[in-house]
Amino acid sequence: GGIFHGDPHCANILVQNNSLVWIDLGLAGCITERERSFFKRGMKAFVFSDADELANVLLEMCSAPEPPDRGNMLRVIESAMEKLRGQSLKSLNIQELLRQFMSMARENGITMPQNVAVLTRSTAVFAGTLQTVCDSIDPVSILVQVINTIKGDSVE
Repeated sequence: GGIFHGDPHCANILVQNNSLVWIDLGLAGCITERERSFFKRGMKAFVFSDADELANVLLEMCSAPEPPDRGNMLRVIESAMEKLRGQSLKSLNIQELLRQFMSMARENGITMPQNVAVLTRSTAVFAGTLQTVCDSIDPVSILVQVINTIKGDSVE
């Protein structure tokens, strides 16, 4: 598993000796190896616009009172991803995109494991923080690097 900072906004990050230092760990989380694998697969599918894999991850990882309509989920995911096509990676608003995917999950009665939901939110907040701190930073490239640090296959 692993521990993560649940609220990585500008006021909770310091830079010392060219390294990030996290402060205010009032909102931190811990994920299991299984949740880590789901998160990595989901982020990889998101970064590479693989709607089918993202739907698979959501359905495998999440619980719902009734079986979700996979076709509807796939249409919503594909529609969101279609809006991304042709945009430069730097112009993407990762925070808004992740918020849309979380909303789609809720609309389909899908409940994510709490720690995965917090980690997903934290990732979006951190991406927004990076863009705020330095507009020359490409959060998608950084997300790919983060995914590569998680155990498993590398993302190219």
